[in-house]
Amino acid sequence: MQVLMKIFTNFLYAMPPKLAIFFSKISIMEKNSLRKILIPVFFAVIALIFILIIPGNTIKSGFKDTGGTQAVIENYRDEVEKYAKKYEIPSSYLMSLIMLECSGKKVIEPRYENHIFVKLQKFRDGKIDKFEDLSKDDIKNLSDKELKKLAKSYGPYQIMGYKSIKLGVTVDDLQGKNAIAIGTYWINKEYGDVLREGRFKDAFHLHNTGKEFPQSGESQTFDPQYVENGLYYIRYFSKL
Repeated sequence: MQVLMKIFTNFLYAMPPKLAIFFSKISIMEKNSLRKILIPVFFAVIALIFILIIPGNTIKSGFKDTGGTQAVIENYRDEVEKYAKKYEIPSSYLMSLIMLECSGKKVIEPRYENHIFVKLQKFRDGKIDKFEDLSKDDIKNLSDKELKKLAKSYGPYQIMGYKSIKLGVTVDDLQGKNAIAIGTYWINKEYGDVLREGRFKDAFHLHNTGKEFPQSGESQTFDPQYVENGLYYIRYFSKL
């Protein structure tokens, strides 16, 4: 029974946060009641994981292709810990960020954001005077096709392509073999102090929106659960 309980707890962390929180509520039940439902619930959890994390015929591909917390560990843990140590920032945050942004996969499709393209286009054409820390010279000779590449997010941290300009790299570098090195450098540069202070709620919100978590208590992230899910995964990766 104790072994099943331990395995069940580990599986909770492998599930999407909302499902894990729901199933963890059974821990407040009486032992006798828990014993009656634990085994069927345990197998139900396994079935859900196969449905949600290992869909279709991708089972043979392994964690590297299907994603999930184990994929983050297998694909990124060693390199993340190397650069987390270099910049003295928590590796658990970086791994949680990778889980949120690409589910730990190695092959990551860039995400296009049209509203960013429109702003870059207006900035290049002189219709707006400012776009973050870019200068007009940075993009004045770029075509719409090139601007669209800058309007995509890349790599395990999903860093916007236009950030490559001030980093002195290409968008391909953001998703290549040096993606963790470059991405962690950027994270440290942008909000490393926030991480060293342990302000993870602000850090997740900064990464996603460029702003600290609002005092109103209402997240401005595209996914309202982005920060909450990030905090959940930090608890998981901190136990490794």
